Amino acid sequence: MLGISVKCRSRTEPRDGAGVNLLHENDEKIEATCLAFRCVPYVAVVVDQGETVRGFLTTLNHARTRYPGQSWRMSPAMIKHYENDSLVESFELVSRAGDWLAEL
Repeated sequence: MLGISVKCRSRTEPRDGAGVNLLHENDEKIEATCLAFRCVPYVAVVVDQGETVRGFLTTLNHARTRYPGQSWRMSPAMIKHYENDSLVESFELVSRAGDWLAEL
């Protein structure tokens, strides 16, 4: 079973590439809660960047050891790096112009 701590942010220019703060001081709370419920601690980062929403999911341990620091960086190079990391699940939703309201 997964215990997921979700961090969500909206980013608009010029801050599109700004990272998402992961707050190390929350690690002990996340781990204690997961221990109590017998879950594996995970972290999910979801970022709304204009017409694109990106999501990333990995274990808390992998986020801390592979990507140390306070921030889950959202530069184009780091996004590509996360997508190529076999221990990070990711998704991308892109909004395209359409007339979906006409279907209602």
